[in-house]
Amino acid sequence: MFESDQNAGDRQERRKLLIGLTAIAGFVIILLIAIFLGIGERKPRDIEGILRAGTPEFDAYRHNVQVEMIETVVHPNLIGMAQHEVRGRIINGGDRPLTAVEIHGRMIGLDDGTIAEVNGLPIPRTRETPLAPGDSFSFSLKIDRPGNVKEESVKDHSLELRGLKWGQ
Repeated sequence: MFESDQNAGDRQERRKLLIGLTAIAGFVIILLIAIFLGIGERKPRDIEGILRAGTPEFDAYRHNVQVEMIETVVHPNLIGMAQHEVRGRIINGGDRPLTAVEIHGRMIGLDDGTIAEVNGLPIPRTRETPLAPGDSFSFSLKIDRPGNVKEESVKDHSLELRGLKWGQ
């Protein structure tokens, strides 16, 4: 009688262990899927009709749009790298509603060279409605720091206006 109670107890313990291991494995699989989907290279989709730096229309209007850098927040990740979230603000000081704004972000090293860079489209990617004249919009751009670059090797970050599109 004592043996069958012990066998039942052992089975109960194995069942609990199996349920626990299954839950952990499921969590790890979900985490890996989330990381895989989040790490994919993020290229801004090309916006038809966007005016880029160097075109006469862009150069004539760019002084009406200000890009301010507010702060940088560093988020470490599980694979030995860090993601720098550069927060900024776009201010439309012109007379046209902006339907697309392309921003170029750079991570700058101690030698003033570029460590990493990324392009983003805060409008329309984050804000789908046009930015009206006289209005402003806060955004963030994420720049991945390579694993072989230490935090103390990063001197600064910069944001630059690279493209504009406005509504009629």
